Amino acid sequence: MQVTIYSQPNCHYCNAAKTLLDWNEISYMEIDKSDILKHLHKHEVLIKNSPLPQIFINDEHIGNYQQLVEYISQEKLFKGVKHE
Repeated sequence: MQVTIYSQPNCHYCNAAKTLLDWNEISYMEIDKSDILKHLHKHEVLIKNSPLPQIFINDEHIGNYQQLVEYISQEKLFKGVKHE
């Protein structure tokens, strides 16, 4: 599973999403929103003006923190997750 999370410093939901992924032992690549223009990633258009975090799993746009929680729950990937 390839997970990419677009985040920014001091973002509560970004930190919650990373904690959720860590807690469930799901590795991810984090890209700071300020670095997007440097990387010119194909996800750029989807996240440019979207609230953060924005999460992609296997190049599928999952959405924000709440949608990540729903995705992990539906995929039965939870390992006793703490909800914030």
